[in-house]
Amino acid sequence: MSFRHLKTIAIPPSERVKCVELHPTEPMLVVALFDGNVQIYNTNDWTILRTIHVSPTKPVRCVRWMTSINAVITSGDDLSISAYDYNTGTLIATQKDAHADYIRSIAVHPSQPLILSASDDTKIKLFRIENNSFKEEHEYTGHKHFVMDVKFNPKDPNQFASASLDNTIKFWGINESAPRFTLSGHIAGVNCIEFCPSADKTILVSGSDDFTIRFWNLQNNKEIHRLASNNPNDTNFHTGNVTSLRFHPKFPLLFSTGEDNKFFIWNTTTYKREMSFNTNKGRGWTIDSNDTTIALGCDEGLSIMQFENTTALVSTDTQGRTYWALNNEIKYTNLAQGKNPEDGKLVDLKIEDRATVDFYPAYTSINPSEKNVALCGEGNYYIYSMIGFRVKESGSANEFAWGSGDYFATRLGKQVTIHKLKGNPQKLTHGVNVTSIFGGHLLGLASNESIFFYDWQFLNLIRQIDVKATNVWWCGANKVAIATDDTLYVLVYTQPKKEDDYENAFFVESQIEVSVKSGCWYENAFFYSDGRSVSFIMEDRSEVIARFDKPYQISGYAKNTERIYLYDRDVNFISYSVPISLLKAYKKVLRFDEEEENEEEEEENLDIDETAIPSNWLLRFTSLLEEKGQFRRALKFAETDDKIFELALKIPDFNLAISIARKTKSLVQWHQISTIALKEGQIDLLEEALKVSGDENGLLLLHSACKRKKQMKELAESVSNAKNVSFAAYFSLGEYSKCIDILLETGREPEAALMARTYLPRRINECVELWQKKLRERGDHRLADSIASPKEYPNLFGIEDQQQEEEQQQEEEEKVEIPKVDSKKEEAKEEKVEEEEEELDVDDLLAGIDTGAEEDI
Repeated sequence: MSFRHLKTIAIPPSERVKCVELHPTEPMLVVALFDGNVQIYNTNDWTILRTIHVSPTKPVRCVRWMTSINAVITSGDDLSISAYDYNTGTLIATQKDAHADYIRSIAVHPSQPLILSASDDTKIKLFRIENNSFKEEHEYTGHKHFVMDVKFNPKDPNQFASASLDNTIKFWGINESAPRFTLSGHIAGVNCIEFCPSADKTILVSGSDDFTIRFWNLQNNKEIHRLASNNPNDTNFHTGNVTSLRFHPKFPLLFSTGEDNKFFIWNTTTYKREMSFNTNKGRGWTIDSNDTTIALGCDEGLSIMQFENTTALVSTDTQGRTYWALNNEIKYTNLAQGKNPEDGKLVDLKIEDRATVDFYPAYTSINPSEKNVALCGEGNYYIYSMIGFRVKESGSANEFAWGSGDYFATRLGKQVTIHKLKGNPQKLTHGVNVTSIFGGHLLGLASNESIFFYDWQFLNLIRQIDVKATNVWWCGANKVAIATDDTLYVLVYTQPKKEDDYENAFFVESQIEVSVKSGCWYENAFFYSDGRSVSFIMEDRSEVIARFDKPYQISGYAKNTERIYLYDRDVNFISYSVPISLLKAYKKVLRFDEEEENEEEEEENLDIDETAIPSNWLLRFTSLLEEKGQFRRALKFAETDDKIFELALKIPDFNLAISIARKTKSLVQWHQISTIALKEGQIDLLEEALKVSGDENGLLLLHSACKRKKQMKELAESVSNAKNVSFAAYFSLGEYSKCIDILLETGREPEAALMARTYLPRRINECVELWQKKLRERGDHRLADSIASPKEYPNLFGIEDQQQEEEQQQEEEEKVEIPKVDSKKEEAKEEKVEEEEEELDVDDLLAGIDTGAEEDI
């Protein structure tokens, strides 16, 4: 991590901030305001989640999380201590008149429901919160002035320290009324104290109105260092009262602020000032920090800063050997020798302390020959041998980049220097406003607008590419991946033989919109992570390997274990299996000539071992083959009946498709088969498909086109839900009485009456009477009376003769004796007629069949 890479988050202005604290596990920040309110922020987007109104007139000076009861504890000038549920904002408990004067500080015990409070009444009190109420447990006296701060000792929570305007710091036991010992030395009031979180350090720091920050060794209770200047106007130190201190929880940093409007970052190992700036928000009163975020409270509101990179930079070679820096300690492990659990689980590793250096590396990198490892940070670089970890070379640099062979480059300000191990350095002459350098087969110099590639030997400019590169990864001498803020480019590089070829040295192989945070190559596959997922890209194909619920960066791919390794900000490693056989299979498919004329020859050339594809990759690999038109090959890897059916249609292998459809009884599959059967003129298969898929409309059209009266009648009688199909079938058969029955059943008496008038006059009276009855039942008597009844006024309808003819014809038909027939001969005759009728042009059907359901009558 670079101490100098801080970015400021824009926060809307607020009232004067008196106290801030970040939640230990959730993305939340609680803020106490001088106007009597407490606000809770979402630290993902910095929106206000909740505002708690503590006091209408008095400032809230202190606020602390108490996660054991999902509460925030508040106190201030109203002399009370209160607990609020931070999910709802409701009051849980309150202690009125907890002190006789303003409460300046509170501290929450890390494991018990205990709260310490410090007040201007010179007293410290211990409260226990139980059953939604506070109970005073102890009172501590000994200070002679306002008590400004109180903190539990994180290494021994039964002990705490307090700071007072009587210029002293006192240490107490929670069960003892008198102080154990006192630290003296400040010449003015002490405003703040802070315990060092490092496990191996027993150090307390204090900030005072004497403008100094002092470090105390708690083993001998002596002052060991002082951050101050003899010149009260020296801007390299505080020039006003120091009001708040906070250690970074992981790195050797101390943050301080004061009434001089300044914010400082100090290196606690060297005691040097790393950064300082004016927040332009007035006096600073309070600080809190976690791994990534610093919250600073001032007179004019909240200031938020974030480290742009707080994750240790890990470097892994192809054998799994891995180095990283934790503070100034160099760690080593071999990922290939770890016990690999299931994908996405923590890898059980043996971690070694390889060395301790006298600076804080921000960069760790193993060279391509895998013999040396480079560390760079605090303006210096060092090259160590991987065996023995001895320094081979060192120098001044802000950035370091390995090149091909023994070459490497350094950047110090704008100056870029080319080095060769055991060789003389050479300065690179360029006109680039360099912001970063990148190693690999070519040296990359990045500006805010472009990246410039130079060859290492002759330092010739090969190509300028107009993208703002954030990172560059080379795959040998042939390919390079370039990441920008929102896009990943993979370029193919061809070594130019002469200067005229420089312009055509690169061409784009693939481009995807993704914000790549880390990556690595293994042969032809580029693995990349956007922080929330890990994927690989090969040729123009990108595949997601896994997704995460928290950020991970890529460490590397180990060919020994055939796994991709990733790590989180605490350098916990996880891994995912990506077999080399899978990568080779992808490469073979992606590079296969799609224009081969003979598909059987393609199958022979595209020989892929079916056992090479892991089961969790089968679906994606099948899709890849399908996209490349390799349907028969894809069929061998298909796992599900649906996919086999889909591929069988594309081959085409209709027999296989039919067998799958008969197995699954899928309506969708049978619908597709009906379409194919129709095009192929397979009437029997079409009928089967239409029946199984429940396509009554298609069956109606099929039987009608084939003049199958018997089947049409059976269809009309069998369908109960699709009355429109029954109606159409009966109408085609001339059974108008059945049609009228359907209209009456579905409540369409007017239509029934009109149909009877046209086709079956003998039923018109019945239909009209039912129509009138329905109208009267719903109260439309006037409309019912206006309908003329054919029974009462037959002359108005002119149907007497037609009705008499119909009745006479019916009587004659009833008198006709039905002759006896040979049933076997008749059936044979009917079958012969049907066979002849089925010999029709299928194109006549194609224009008519529509399997979509019509509106029911």
